[in-house]
Amino acid sequence: MATPRKLPDPLARAIVLRLTPIGDVRARPMFGGHGLWAEDLFFGLIMRGGIYFKIDDANRAVFETRGVRLFRPVPERPDFTMRYAEVPADVLDGPDLVPWAEAAIGAARRDRERRKAKAALRSAWSRR
Repeated sequence: MATPRKLPDPLARAIVLRLTPIGDVRARPMFGGHGLWAEDLFFGLIMRGGIYFKIDDANRAVFETRGVRLFRPVPERPDFTMRYAEVPADVLDGPDLVPWAEAAIGAARRDRERRKAKAALRSAWSRR
């Protein structure tokens, strides 16, 4: 496990430290920010000063009711978003950060399973 003090970015270090109750959470540098990983699942981003968690149908409503922004990898293209939503400041600073992160990990797990099922179906069709 990467210890928080090994991370040069203070925000990434603080988030990893806050998420230690989940287990082996790591922040890896990527694209000028950091990716958040748990159980070999990519569940979050730290980018341009914001923290974004993976969303899907199971946790999207919680984010939407808070009116948060979706992650836009290319700021010049506001129409292009990804399935990551900004974590509200009060969640970052409060006791709900761990449950929100666990929900994001669940979304990442479901996404991985969906992709595996899709690949298996493609493979089955290609063997016909």
